[in-house]
Formats: sequence, structure tokens, C-alpha cells
Amino acid sequence: MSASDDTTPTVEVVDYSDLRPCPPLPGPLYVDDERLPPNFWSKVTPEPNTGCWLWFACGSADGYGQSFVTGRQVYAHRLAYIVLTGHDPGALQLDHLCRTRCCVNPAHLEPVTNAENSRRGRIRQVTKERHAAKTHCVNGHPFTDENTLVRTEQGRSGVYGIRRCRACNRERMRKLRKLRRESA
Repeated sequence: MSASDDTTPTVEVVDYSDLRPCPPLPGPLYVDDERLPPNFWSKVTPEPNTGCWLWFACGSADGYGQSFVTGRQVYAHRLAYIVLTGHDPGALQLDHLCRTRCCVNPAHLEPVTNAENSRRGRIRQVTKERHAAKTHCVNGHPFTDENTLVRTEQGRSGVYGIRRCRACNRERMRKLRKLRRESA
């Protein structure tokens, strides 16, 4: 058999290094727990490899499961957490330690502040990638080496660079100088 006839399947390597261990909860948790109604569990499918309880019913635009309780719309993961753990996180957000937004397993949820939830999430990376993909400023000038200023700033999350359009910056400074002359 030649090397070109090799039909060995390839294995995809998945990096799970960014997952944090889930904290233990008081008492065992089971899918079909009687503390939640059967119509809740009819919308949940356990995922055996990750332990996630995936919500397959109504969901928000950003991927979180939603349910109705006494005519009011609530997040399904928040409902499951409150009922199954007996703890109301109040103003805290529930961070999905598994990074699966439609997961309603309370063992995969941790109450955290909004700031901590944002820090742990991918929002900064997504925003950075979105801005890096821009090829022109808001006024249509291209981001070329000659037309781009990069200003380094210190933020709460570290040092980062801000791209500015030189043409727009020149126009802004010209208007500012004109305003100062007129007001003097």
C-alpha cells in the first residue's frame, strides 16, 4: 500500500486550556430534578462529554436560553441556578465556566460581577479583532503606514494601541486652531 492510499483518519486537537474547573455544588444535581417543572426539562439535553445541559428552546440573540415564569421572561440558566442551588445571585451575573452560553447546568455557573464576567469573556478579543480588520477610518481614509498614527495608552486591562487617521487628525487640529483664533 502506497502513502497516497493511506486512509488513516485525522484527529482534531481541541485546546481546553482556557476552561476553569467548575466549583462543587451542595448535593447532587440531576437532569429531570423535580424542583423544576417537566416543561423546563423537556427543553434540556445533557451533553455527555462536557457535562453541559444544553437549552434547545427559545434563546436570546446572543445565545442565552430564555424561559417564561409566571408570564415573565427570564434567562434559563439563571432560573436553573436559583432553583437548584437555592441561592439568588442578586445583582451578580452568572459566568458560564464551560463557555457555553446555552448551558443551564448550575455546576457550570459562577456568580461574578459584571466587570469580572467581561474580563473573563472574549469581548475584548472580539472587539480588538473587529477594529484590527478595519481598513479605512470612519471618513473613508485608508489605514496605511503613511496615514496611520498609533498611540499607546495604559488602560485597566494593560497597555494597548489606538489607531488614528492622520488625515482626520490634521482636519480636527485645523478646526481646533481656527476655533482658538476666533475666540481670542
